[in-house]
Amino acid sequence: MLRRLIEERGLRDFAFFFLTGEGRMLPNGLEVTSGTVVDRTGAVHSFWTAWDKDRQVPTLSRWRKLDPNPDWLDDEEYQAALAAVGLAQ
Repeated sequence: MLRRLIEERGLRDFAFFFLTGEGRMLPNGLEVTSGTVVDRTGAVHSFWTAWDKDRQVPTLSRWRKLDPNPDWLDDEEYQAALAAVGLAQ
């Protein structure tokens, strides 16, 4: 589901990092999730999942572009995401 929702935003080659379950469930039984993705260009976006009541499907309630935090360069999860899209440091 997460991959499909991100692809709907136009990204194709990306990797997740900093995924967090938020402790609330969507009506389809999946947990509300927040996280971050990096794409092959190095662009970073953060997101939250939510429920679209009109369409009765999961959606992204928050989607915003971020500047990569320089402190992330020391984080293994971020480094793994960079490697997954061919941007290993």
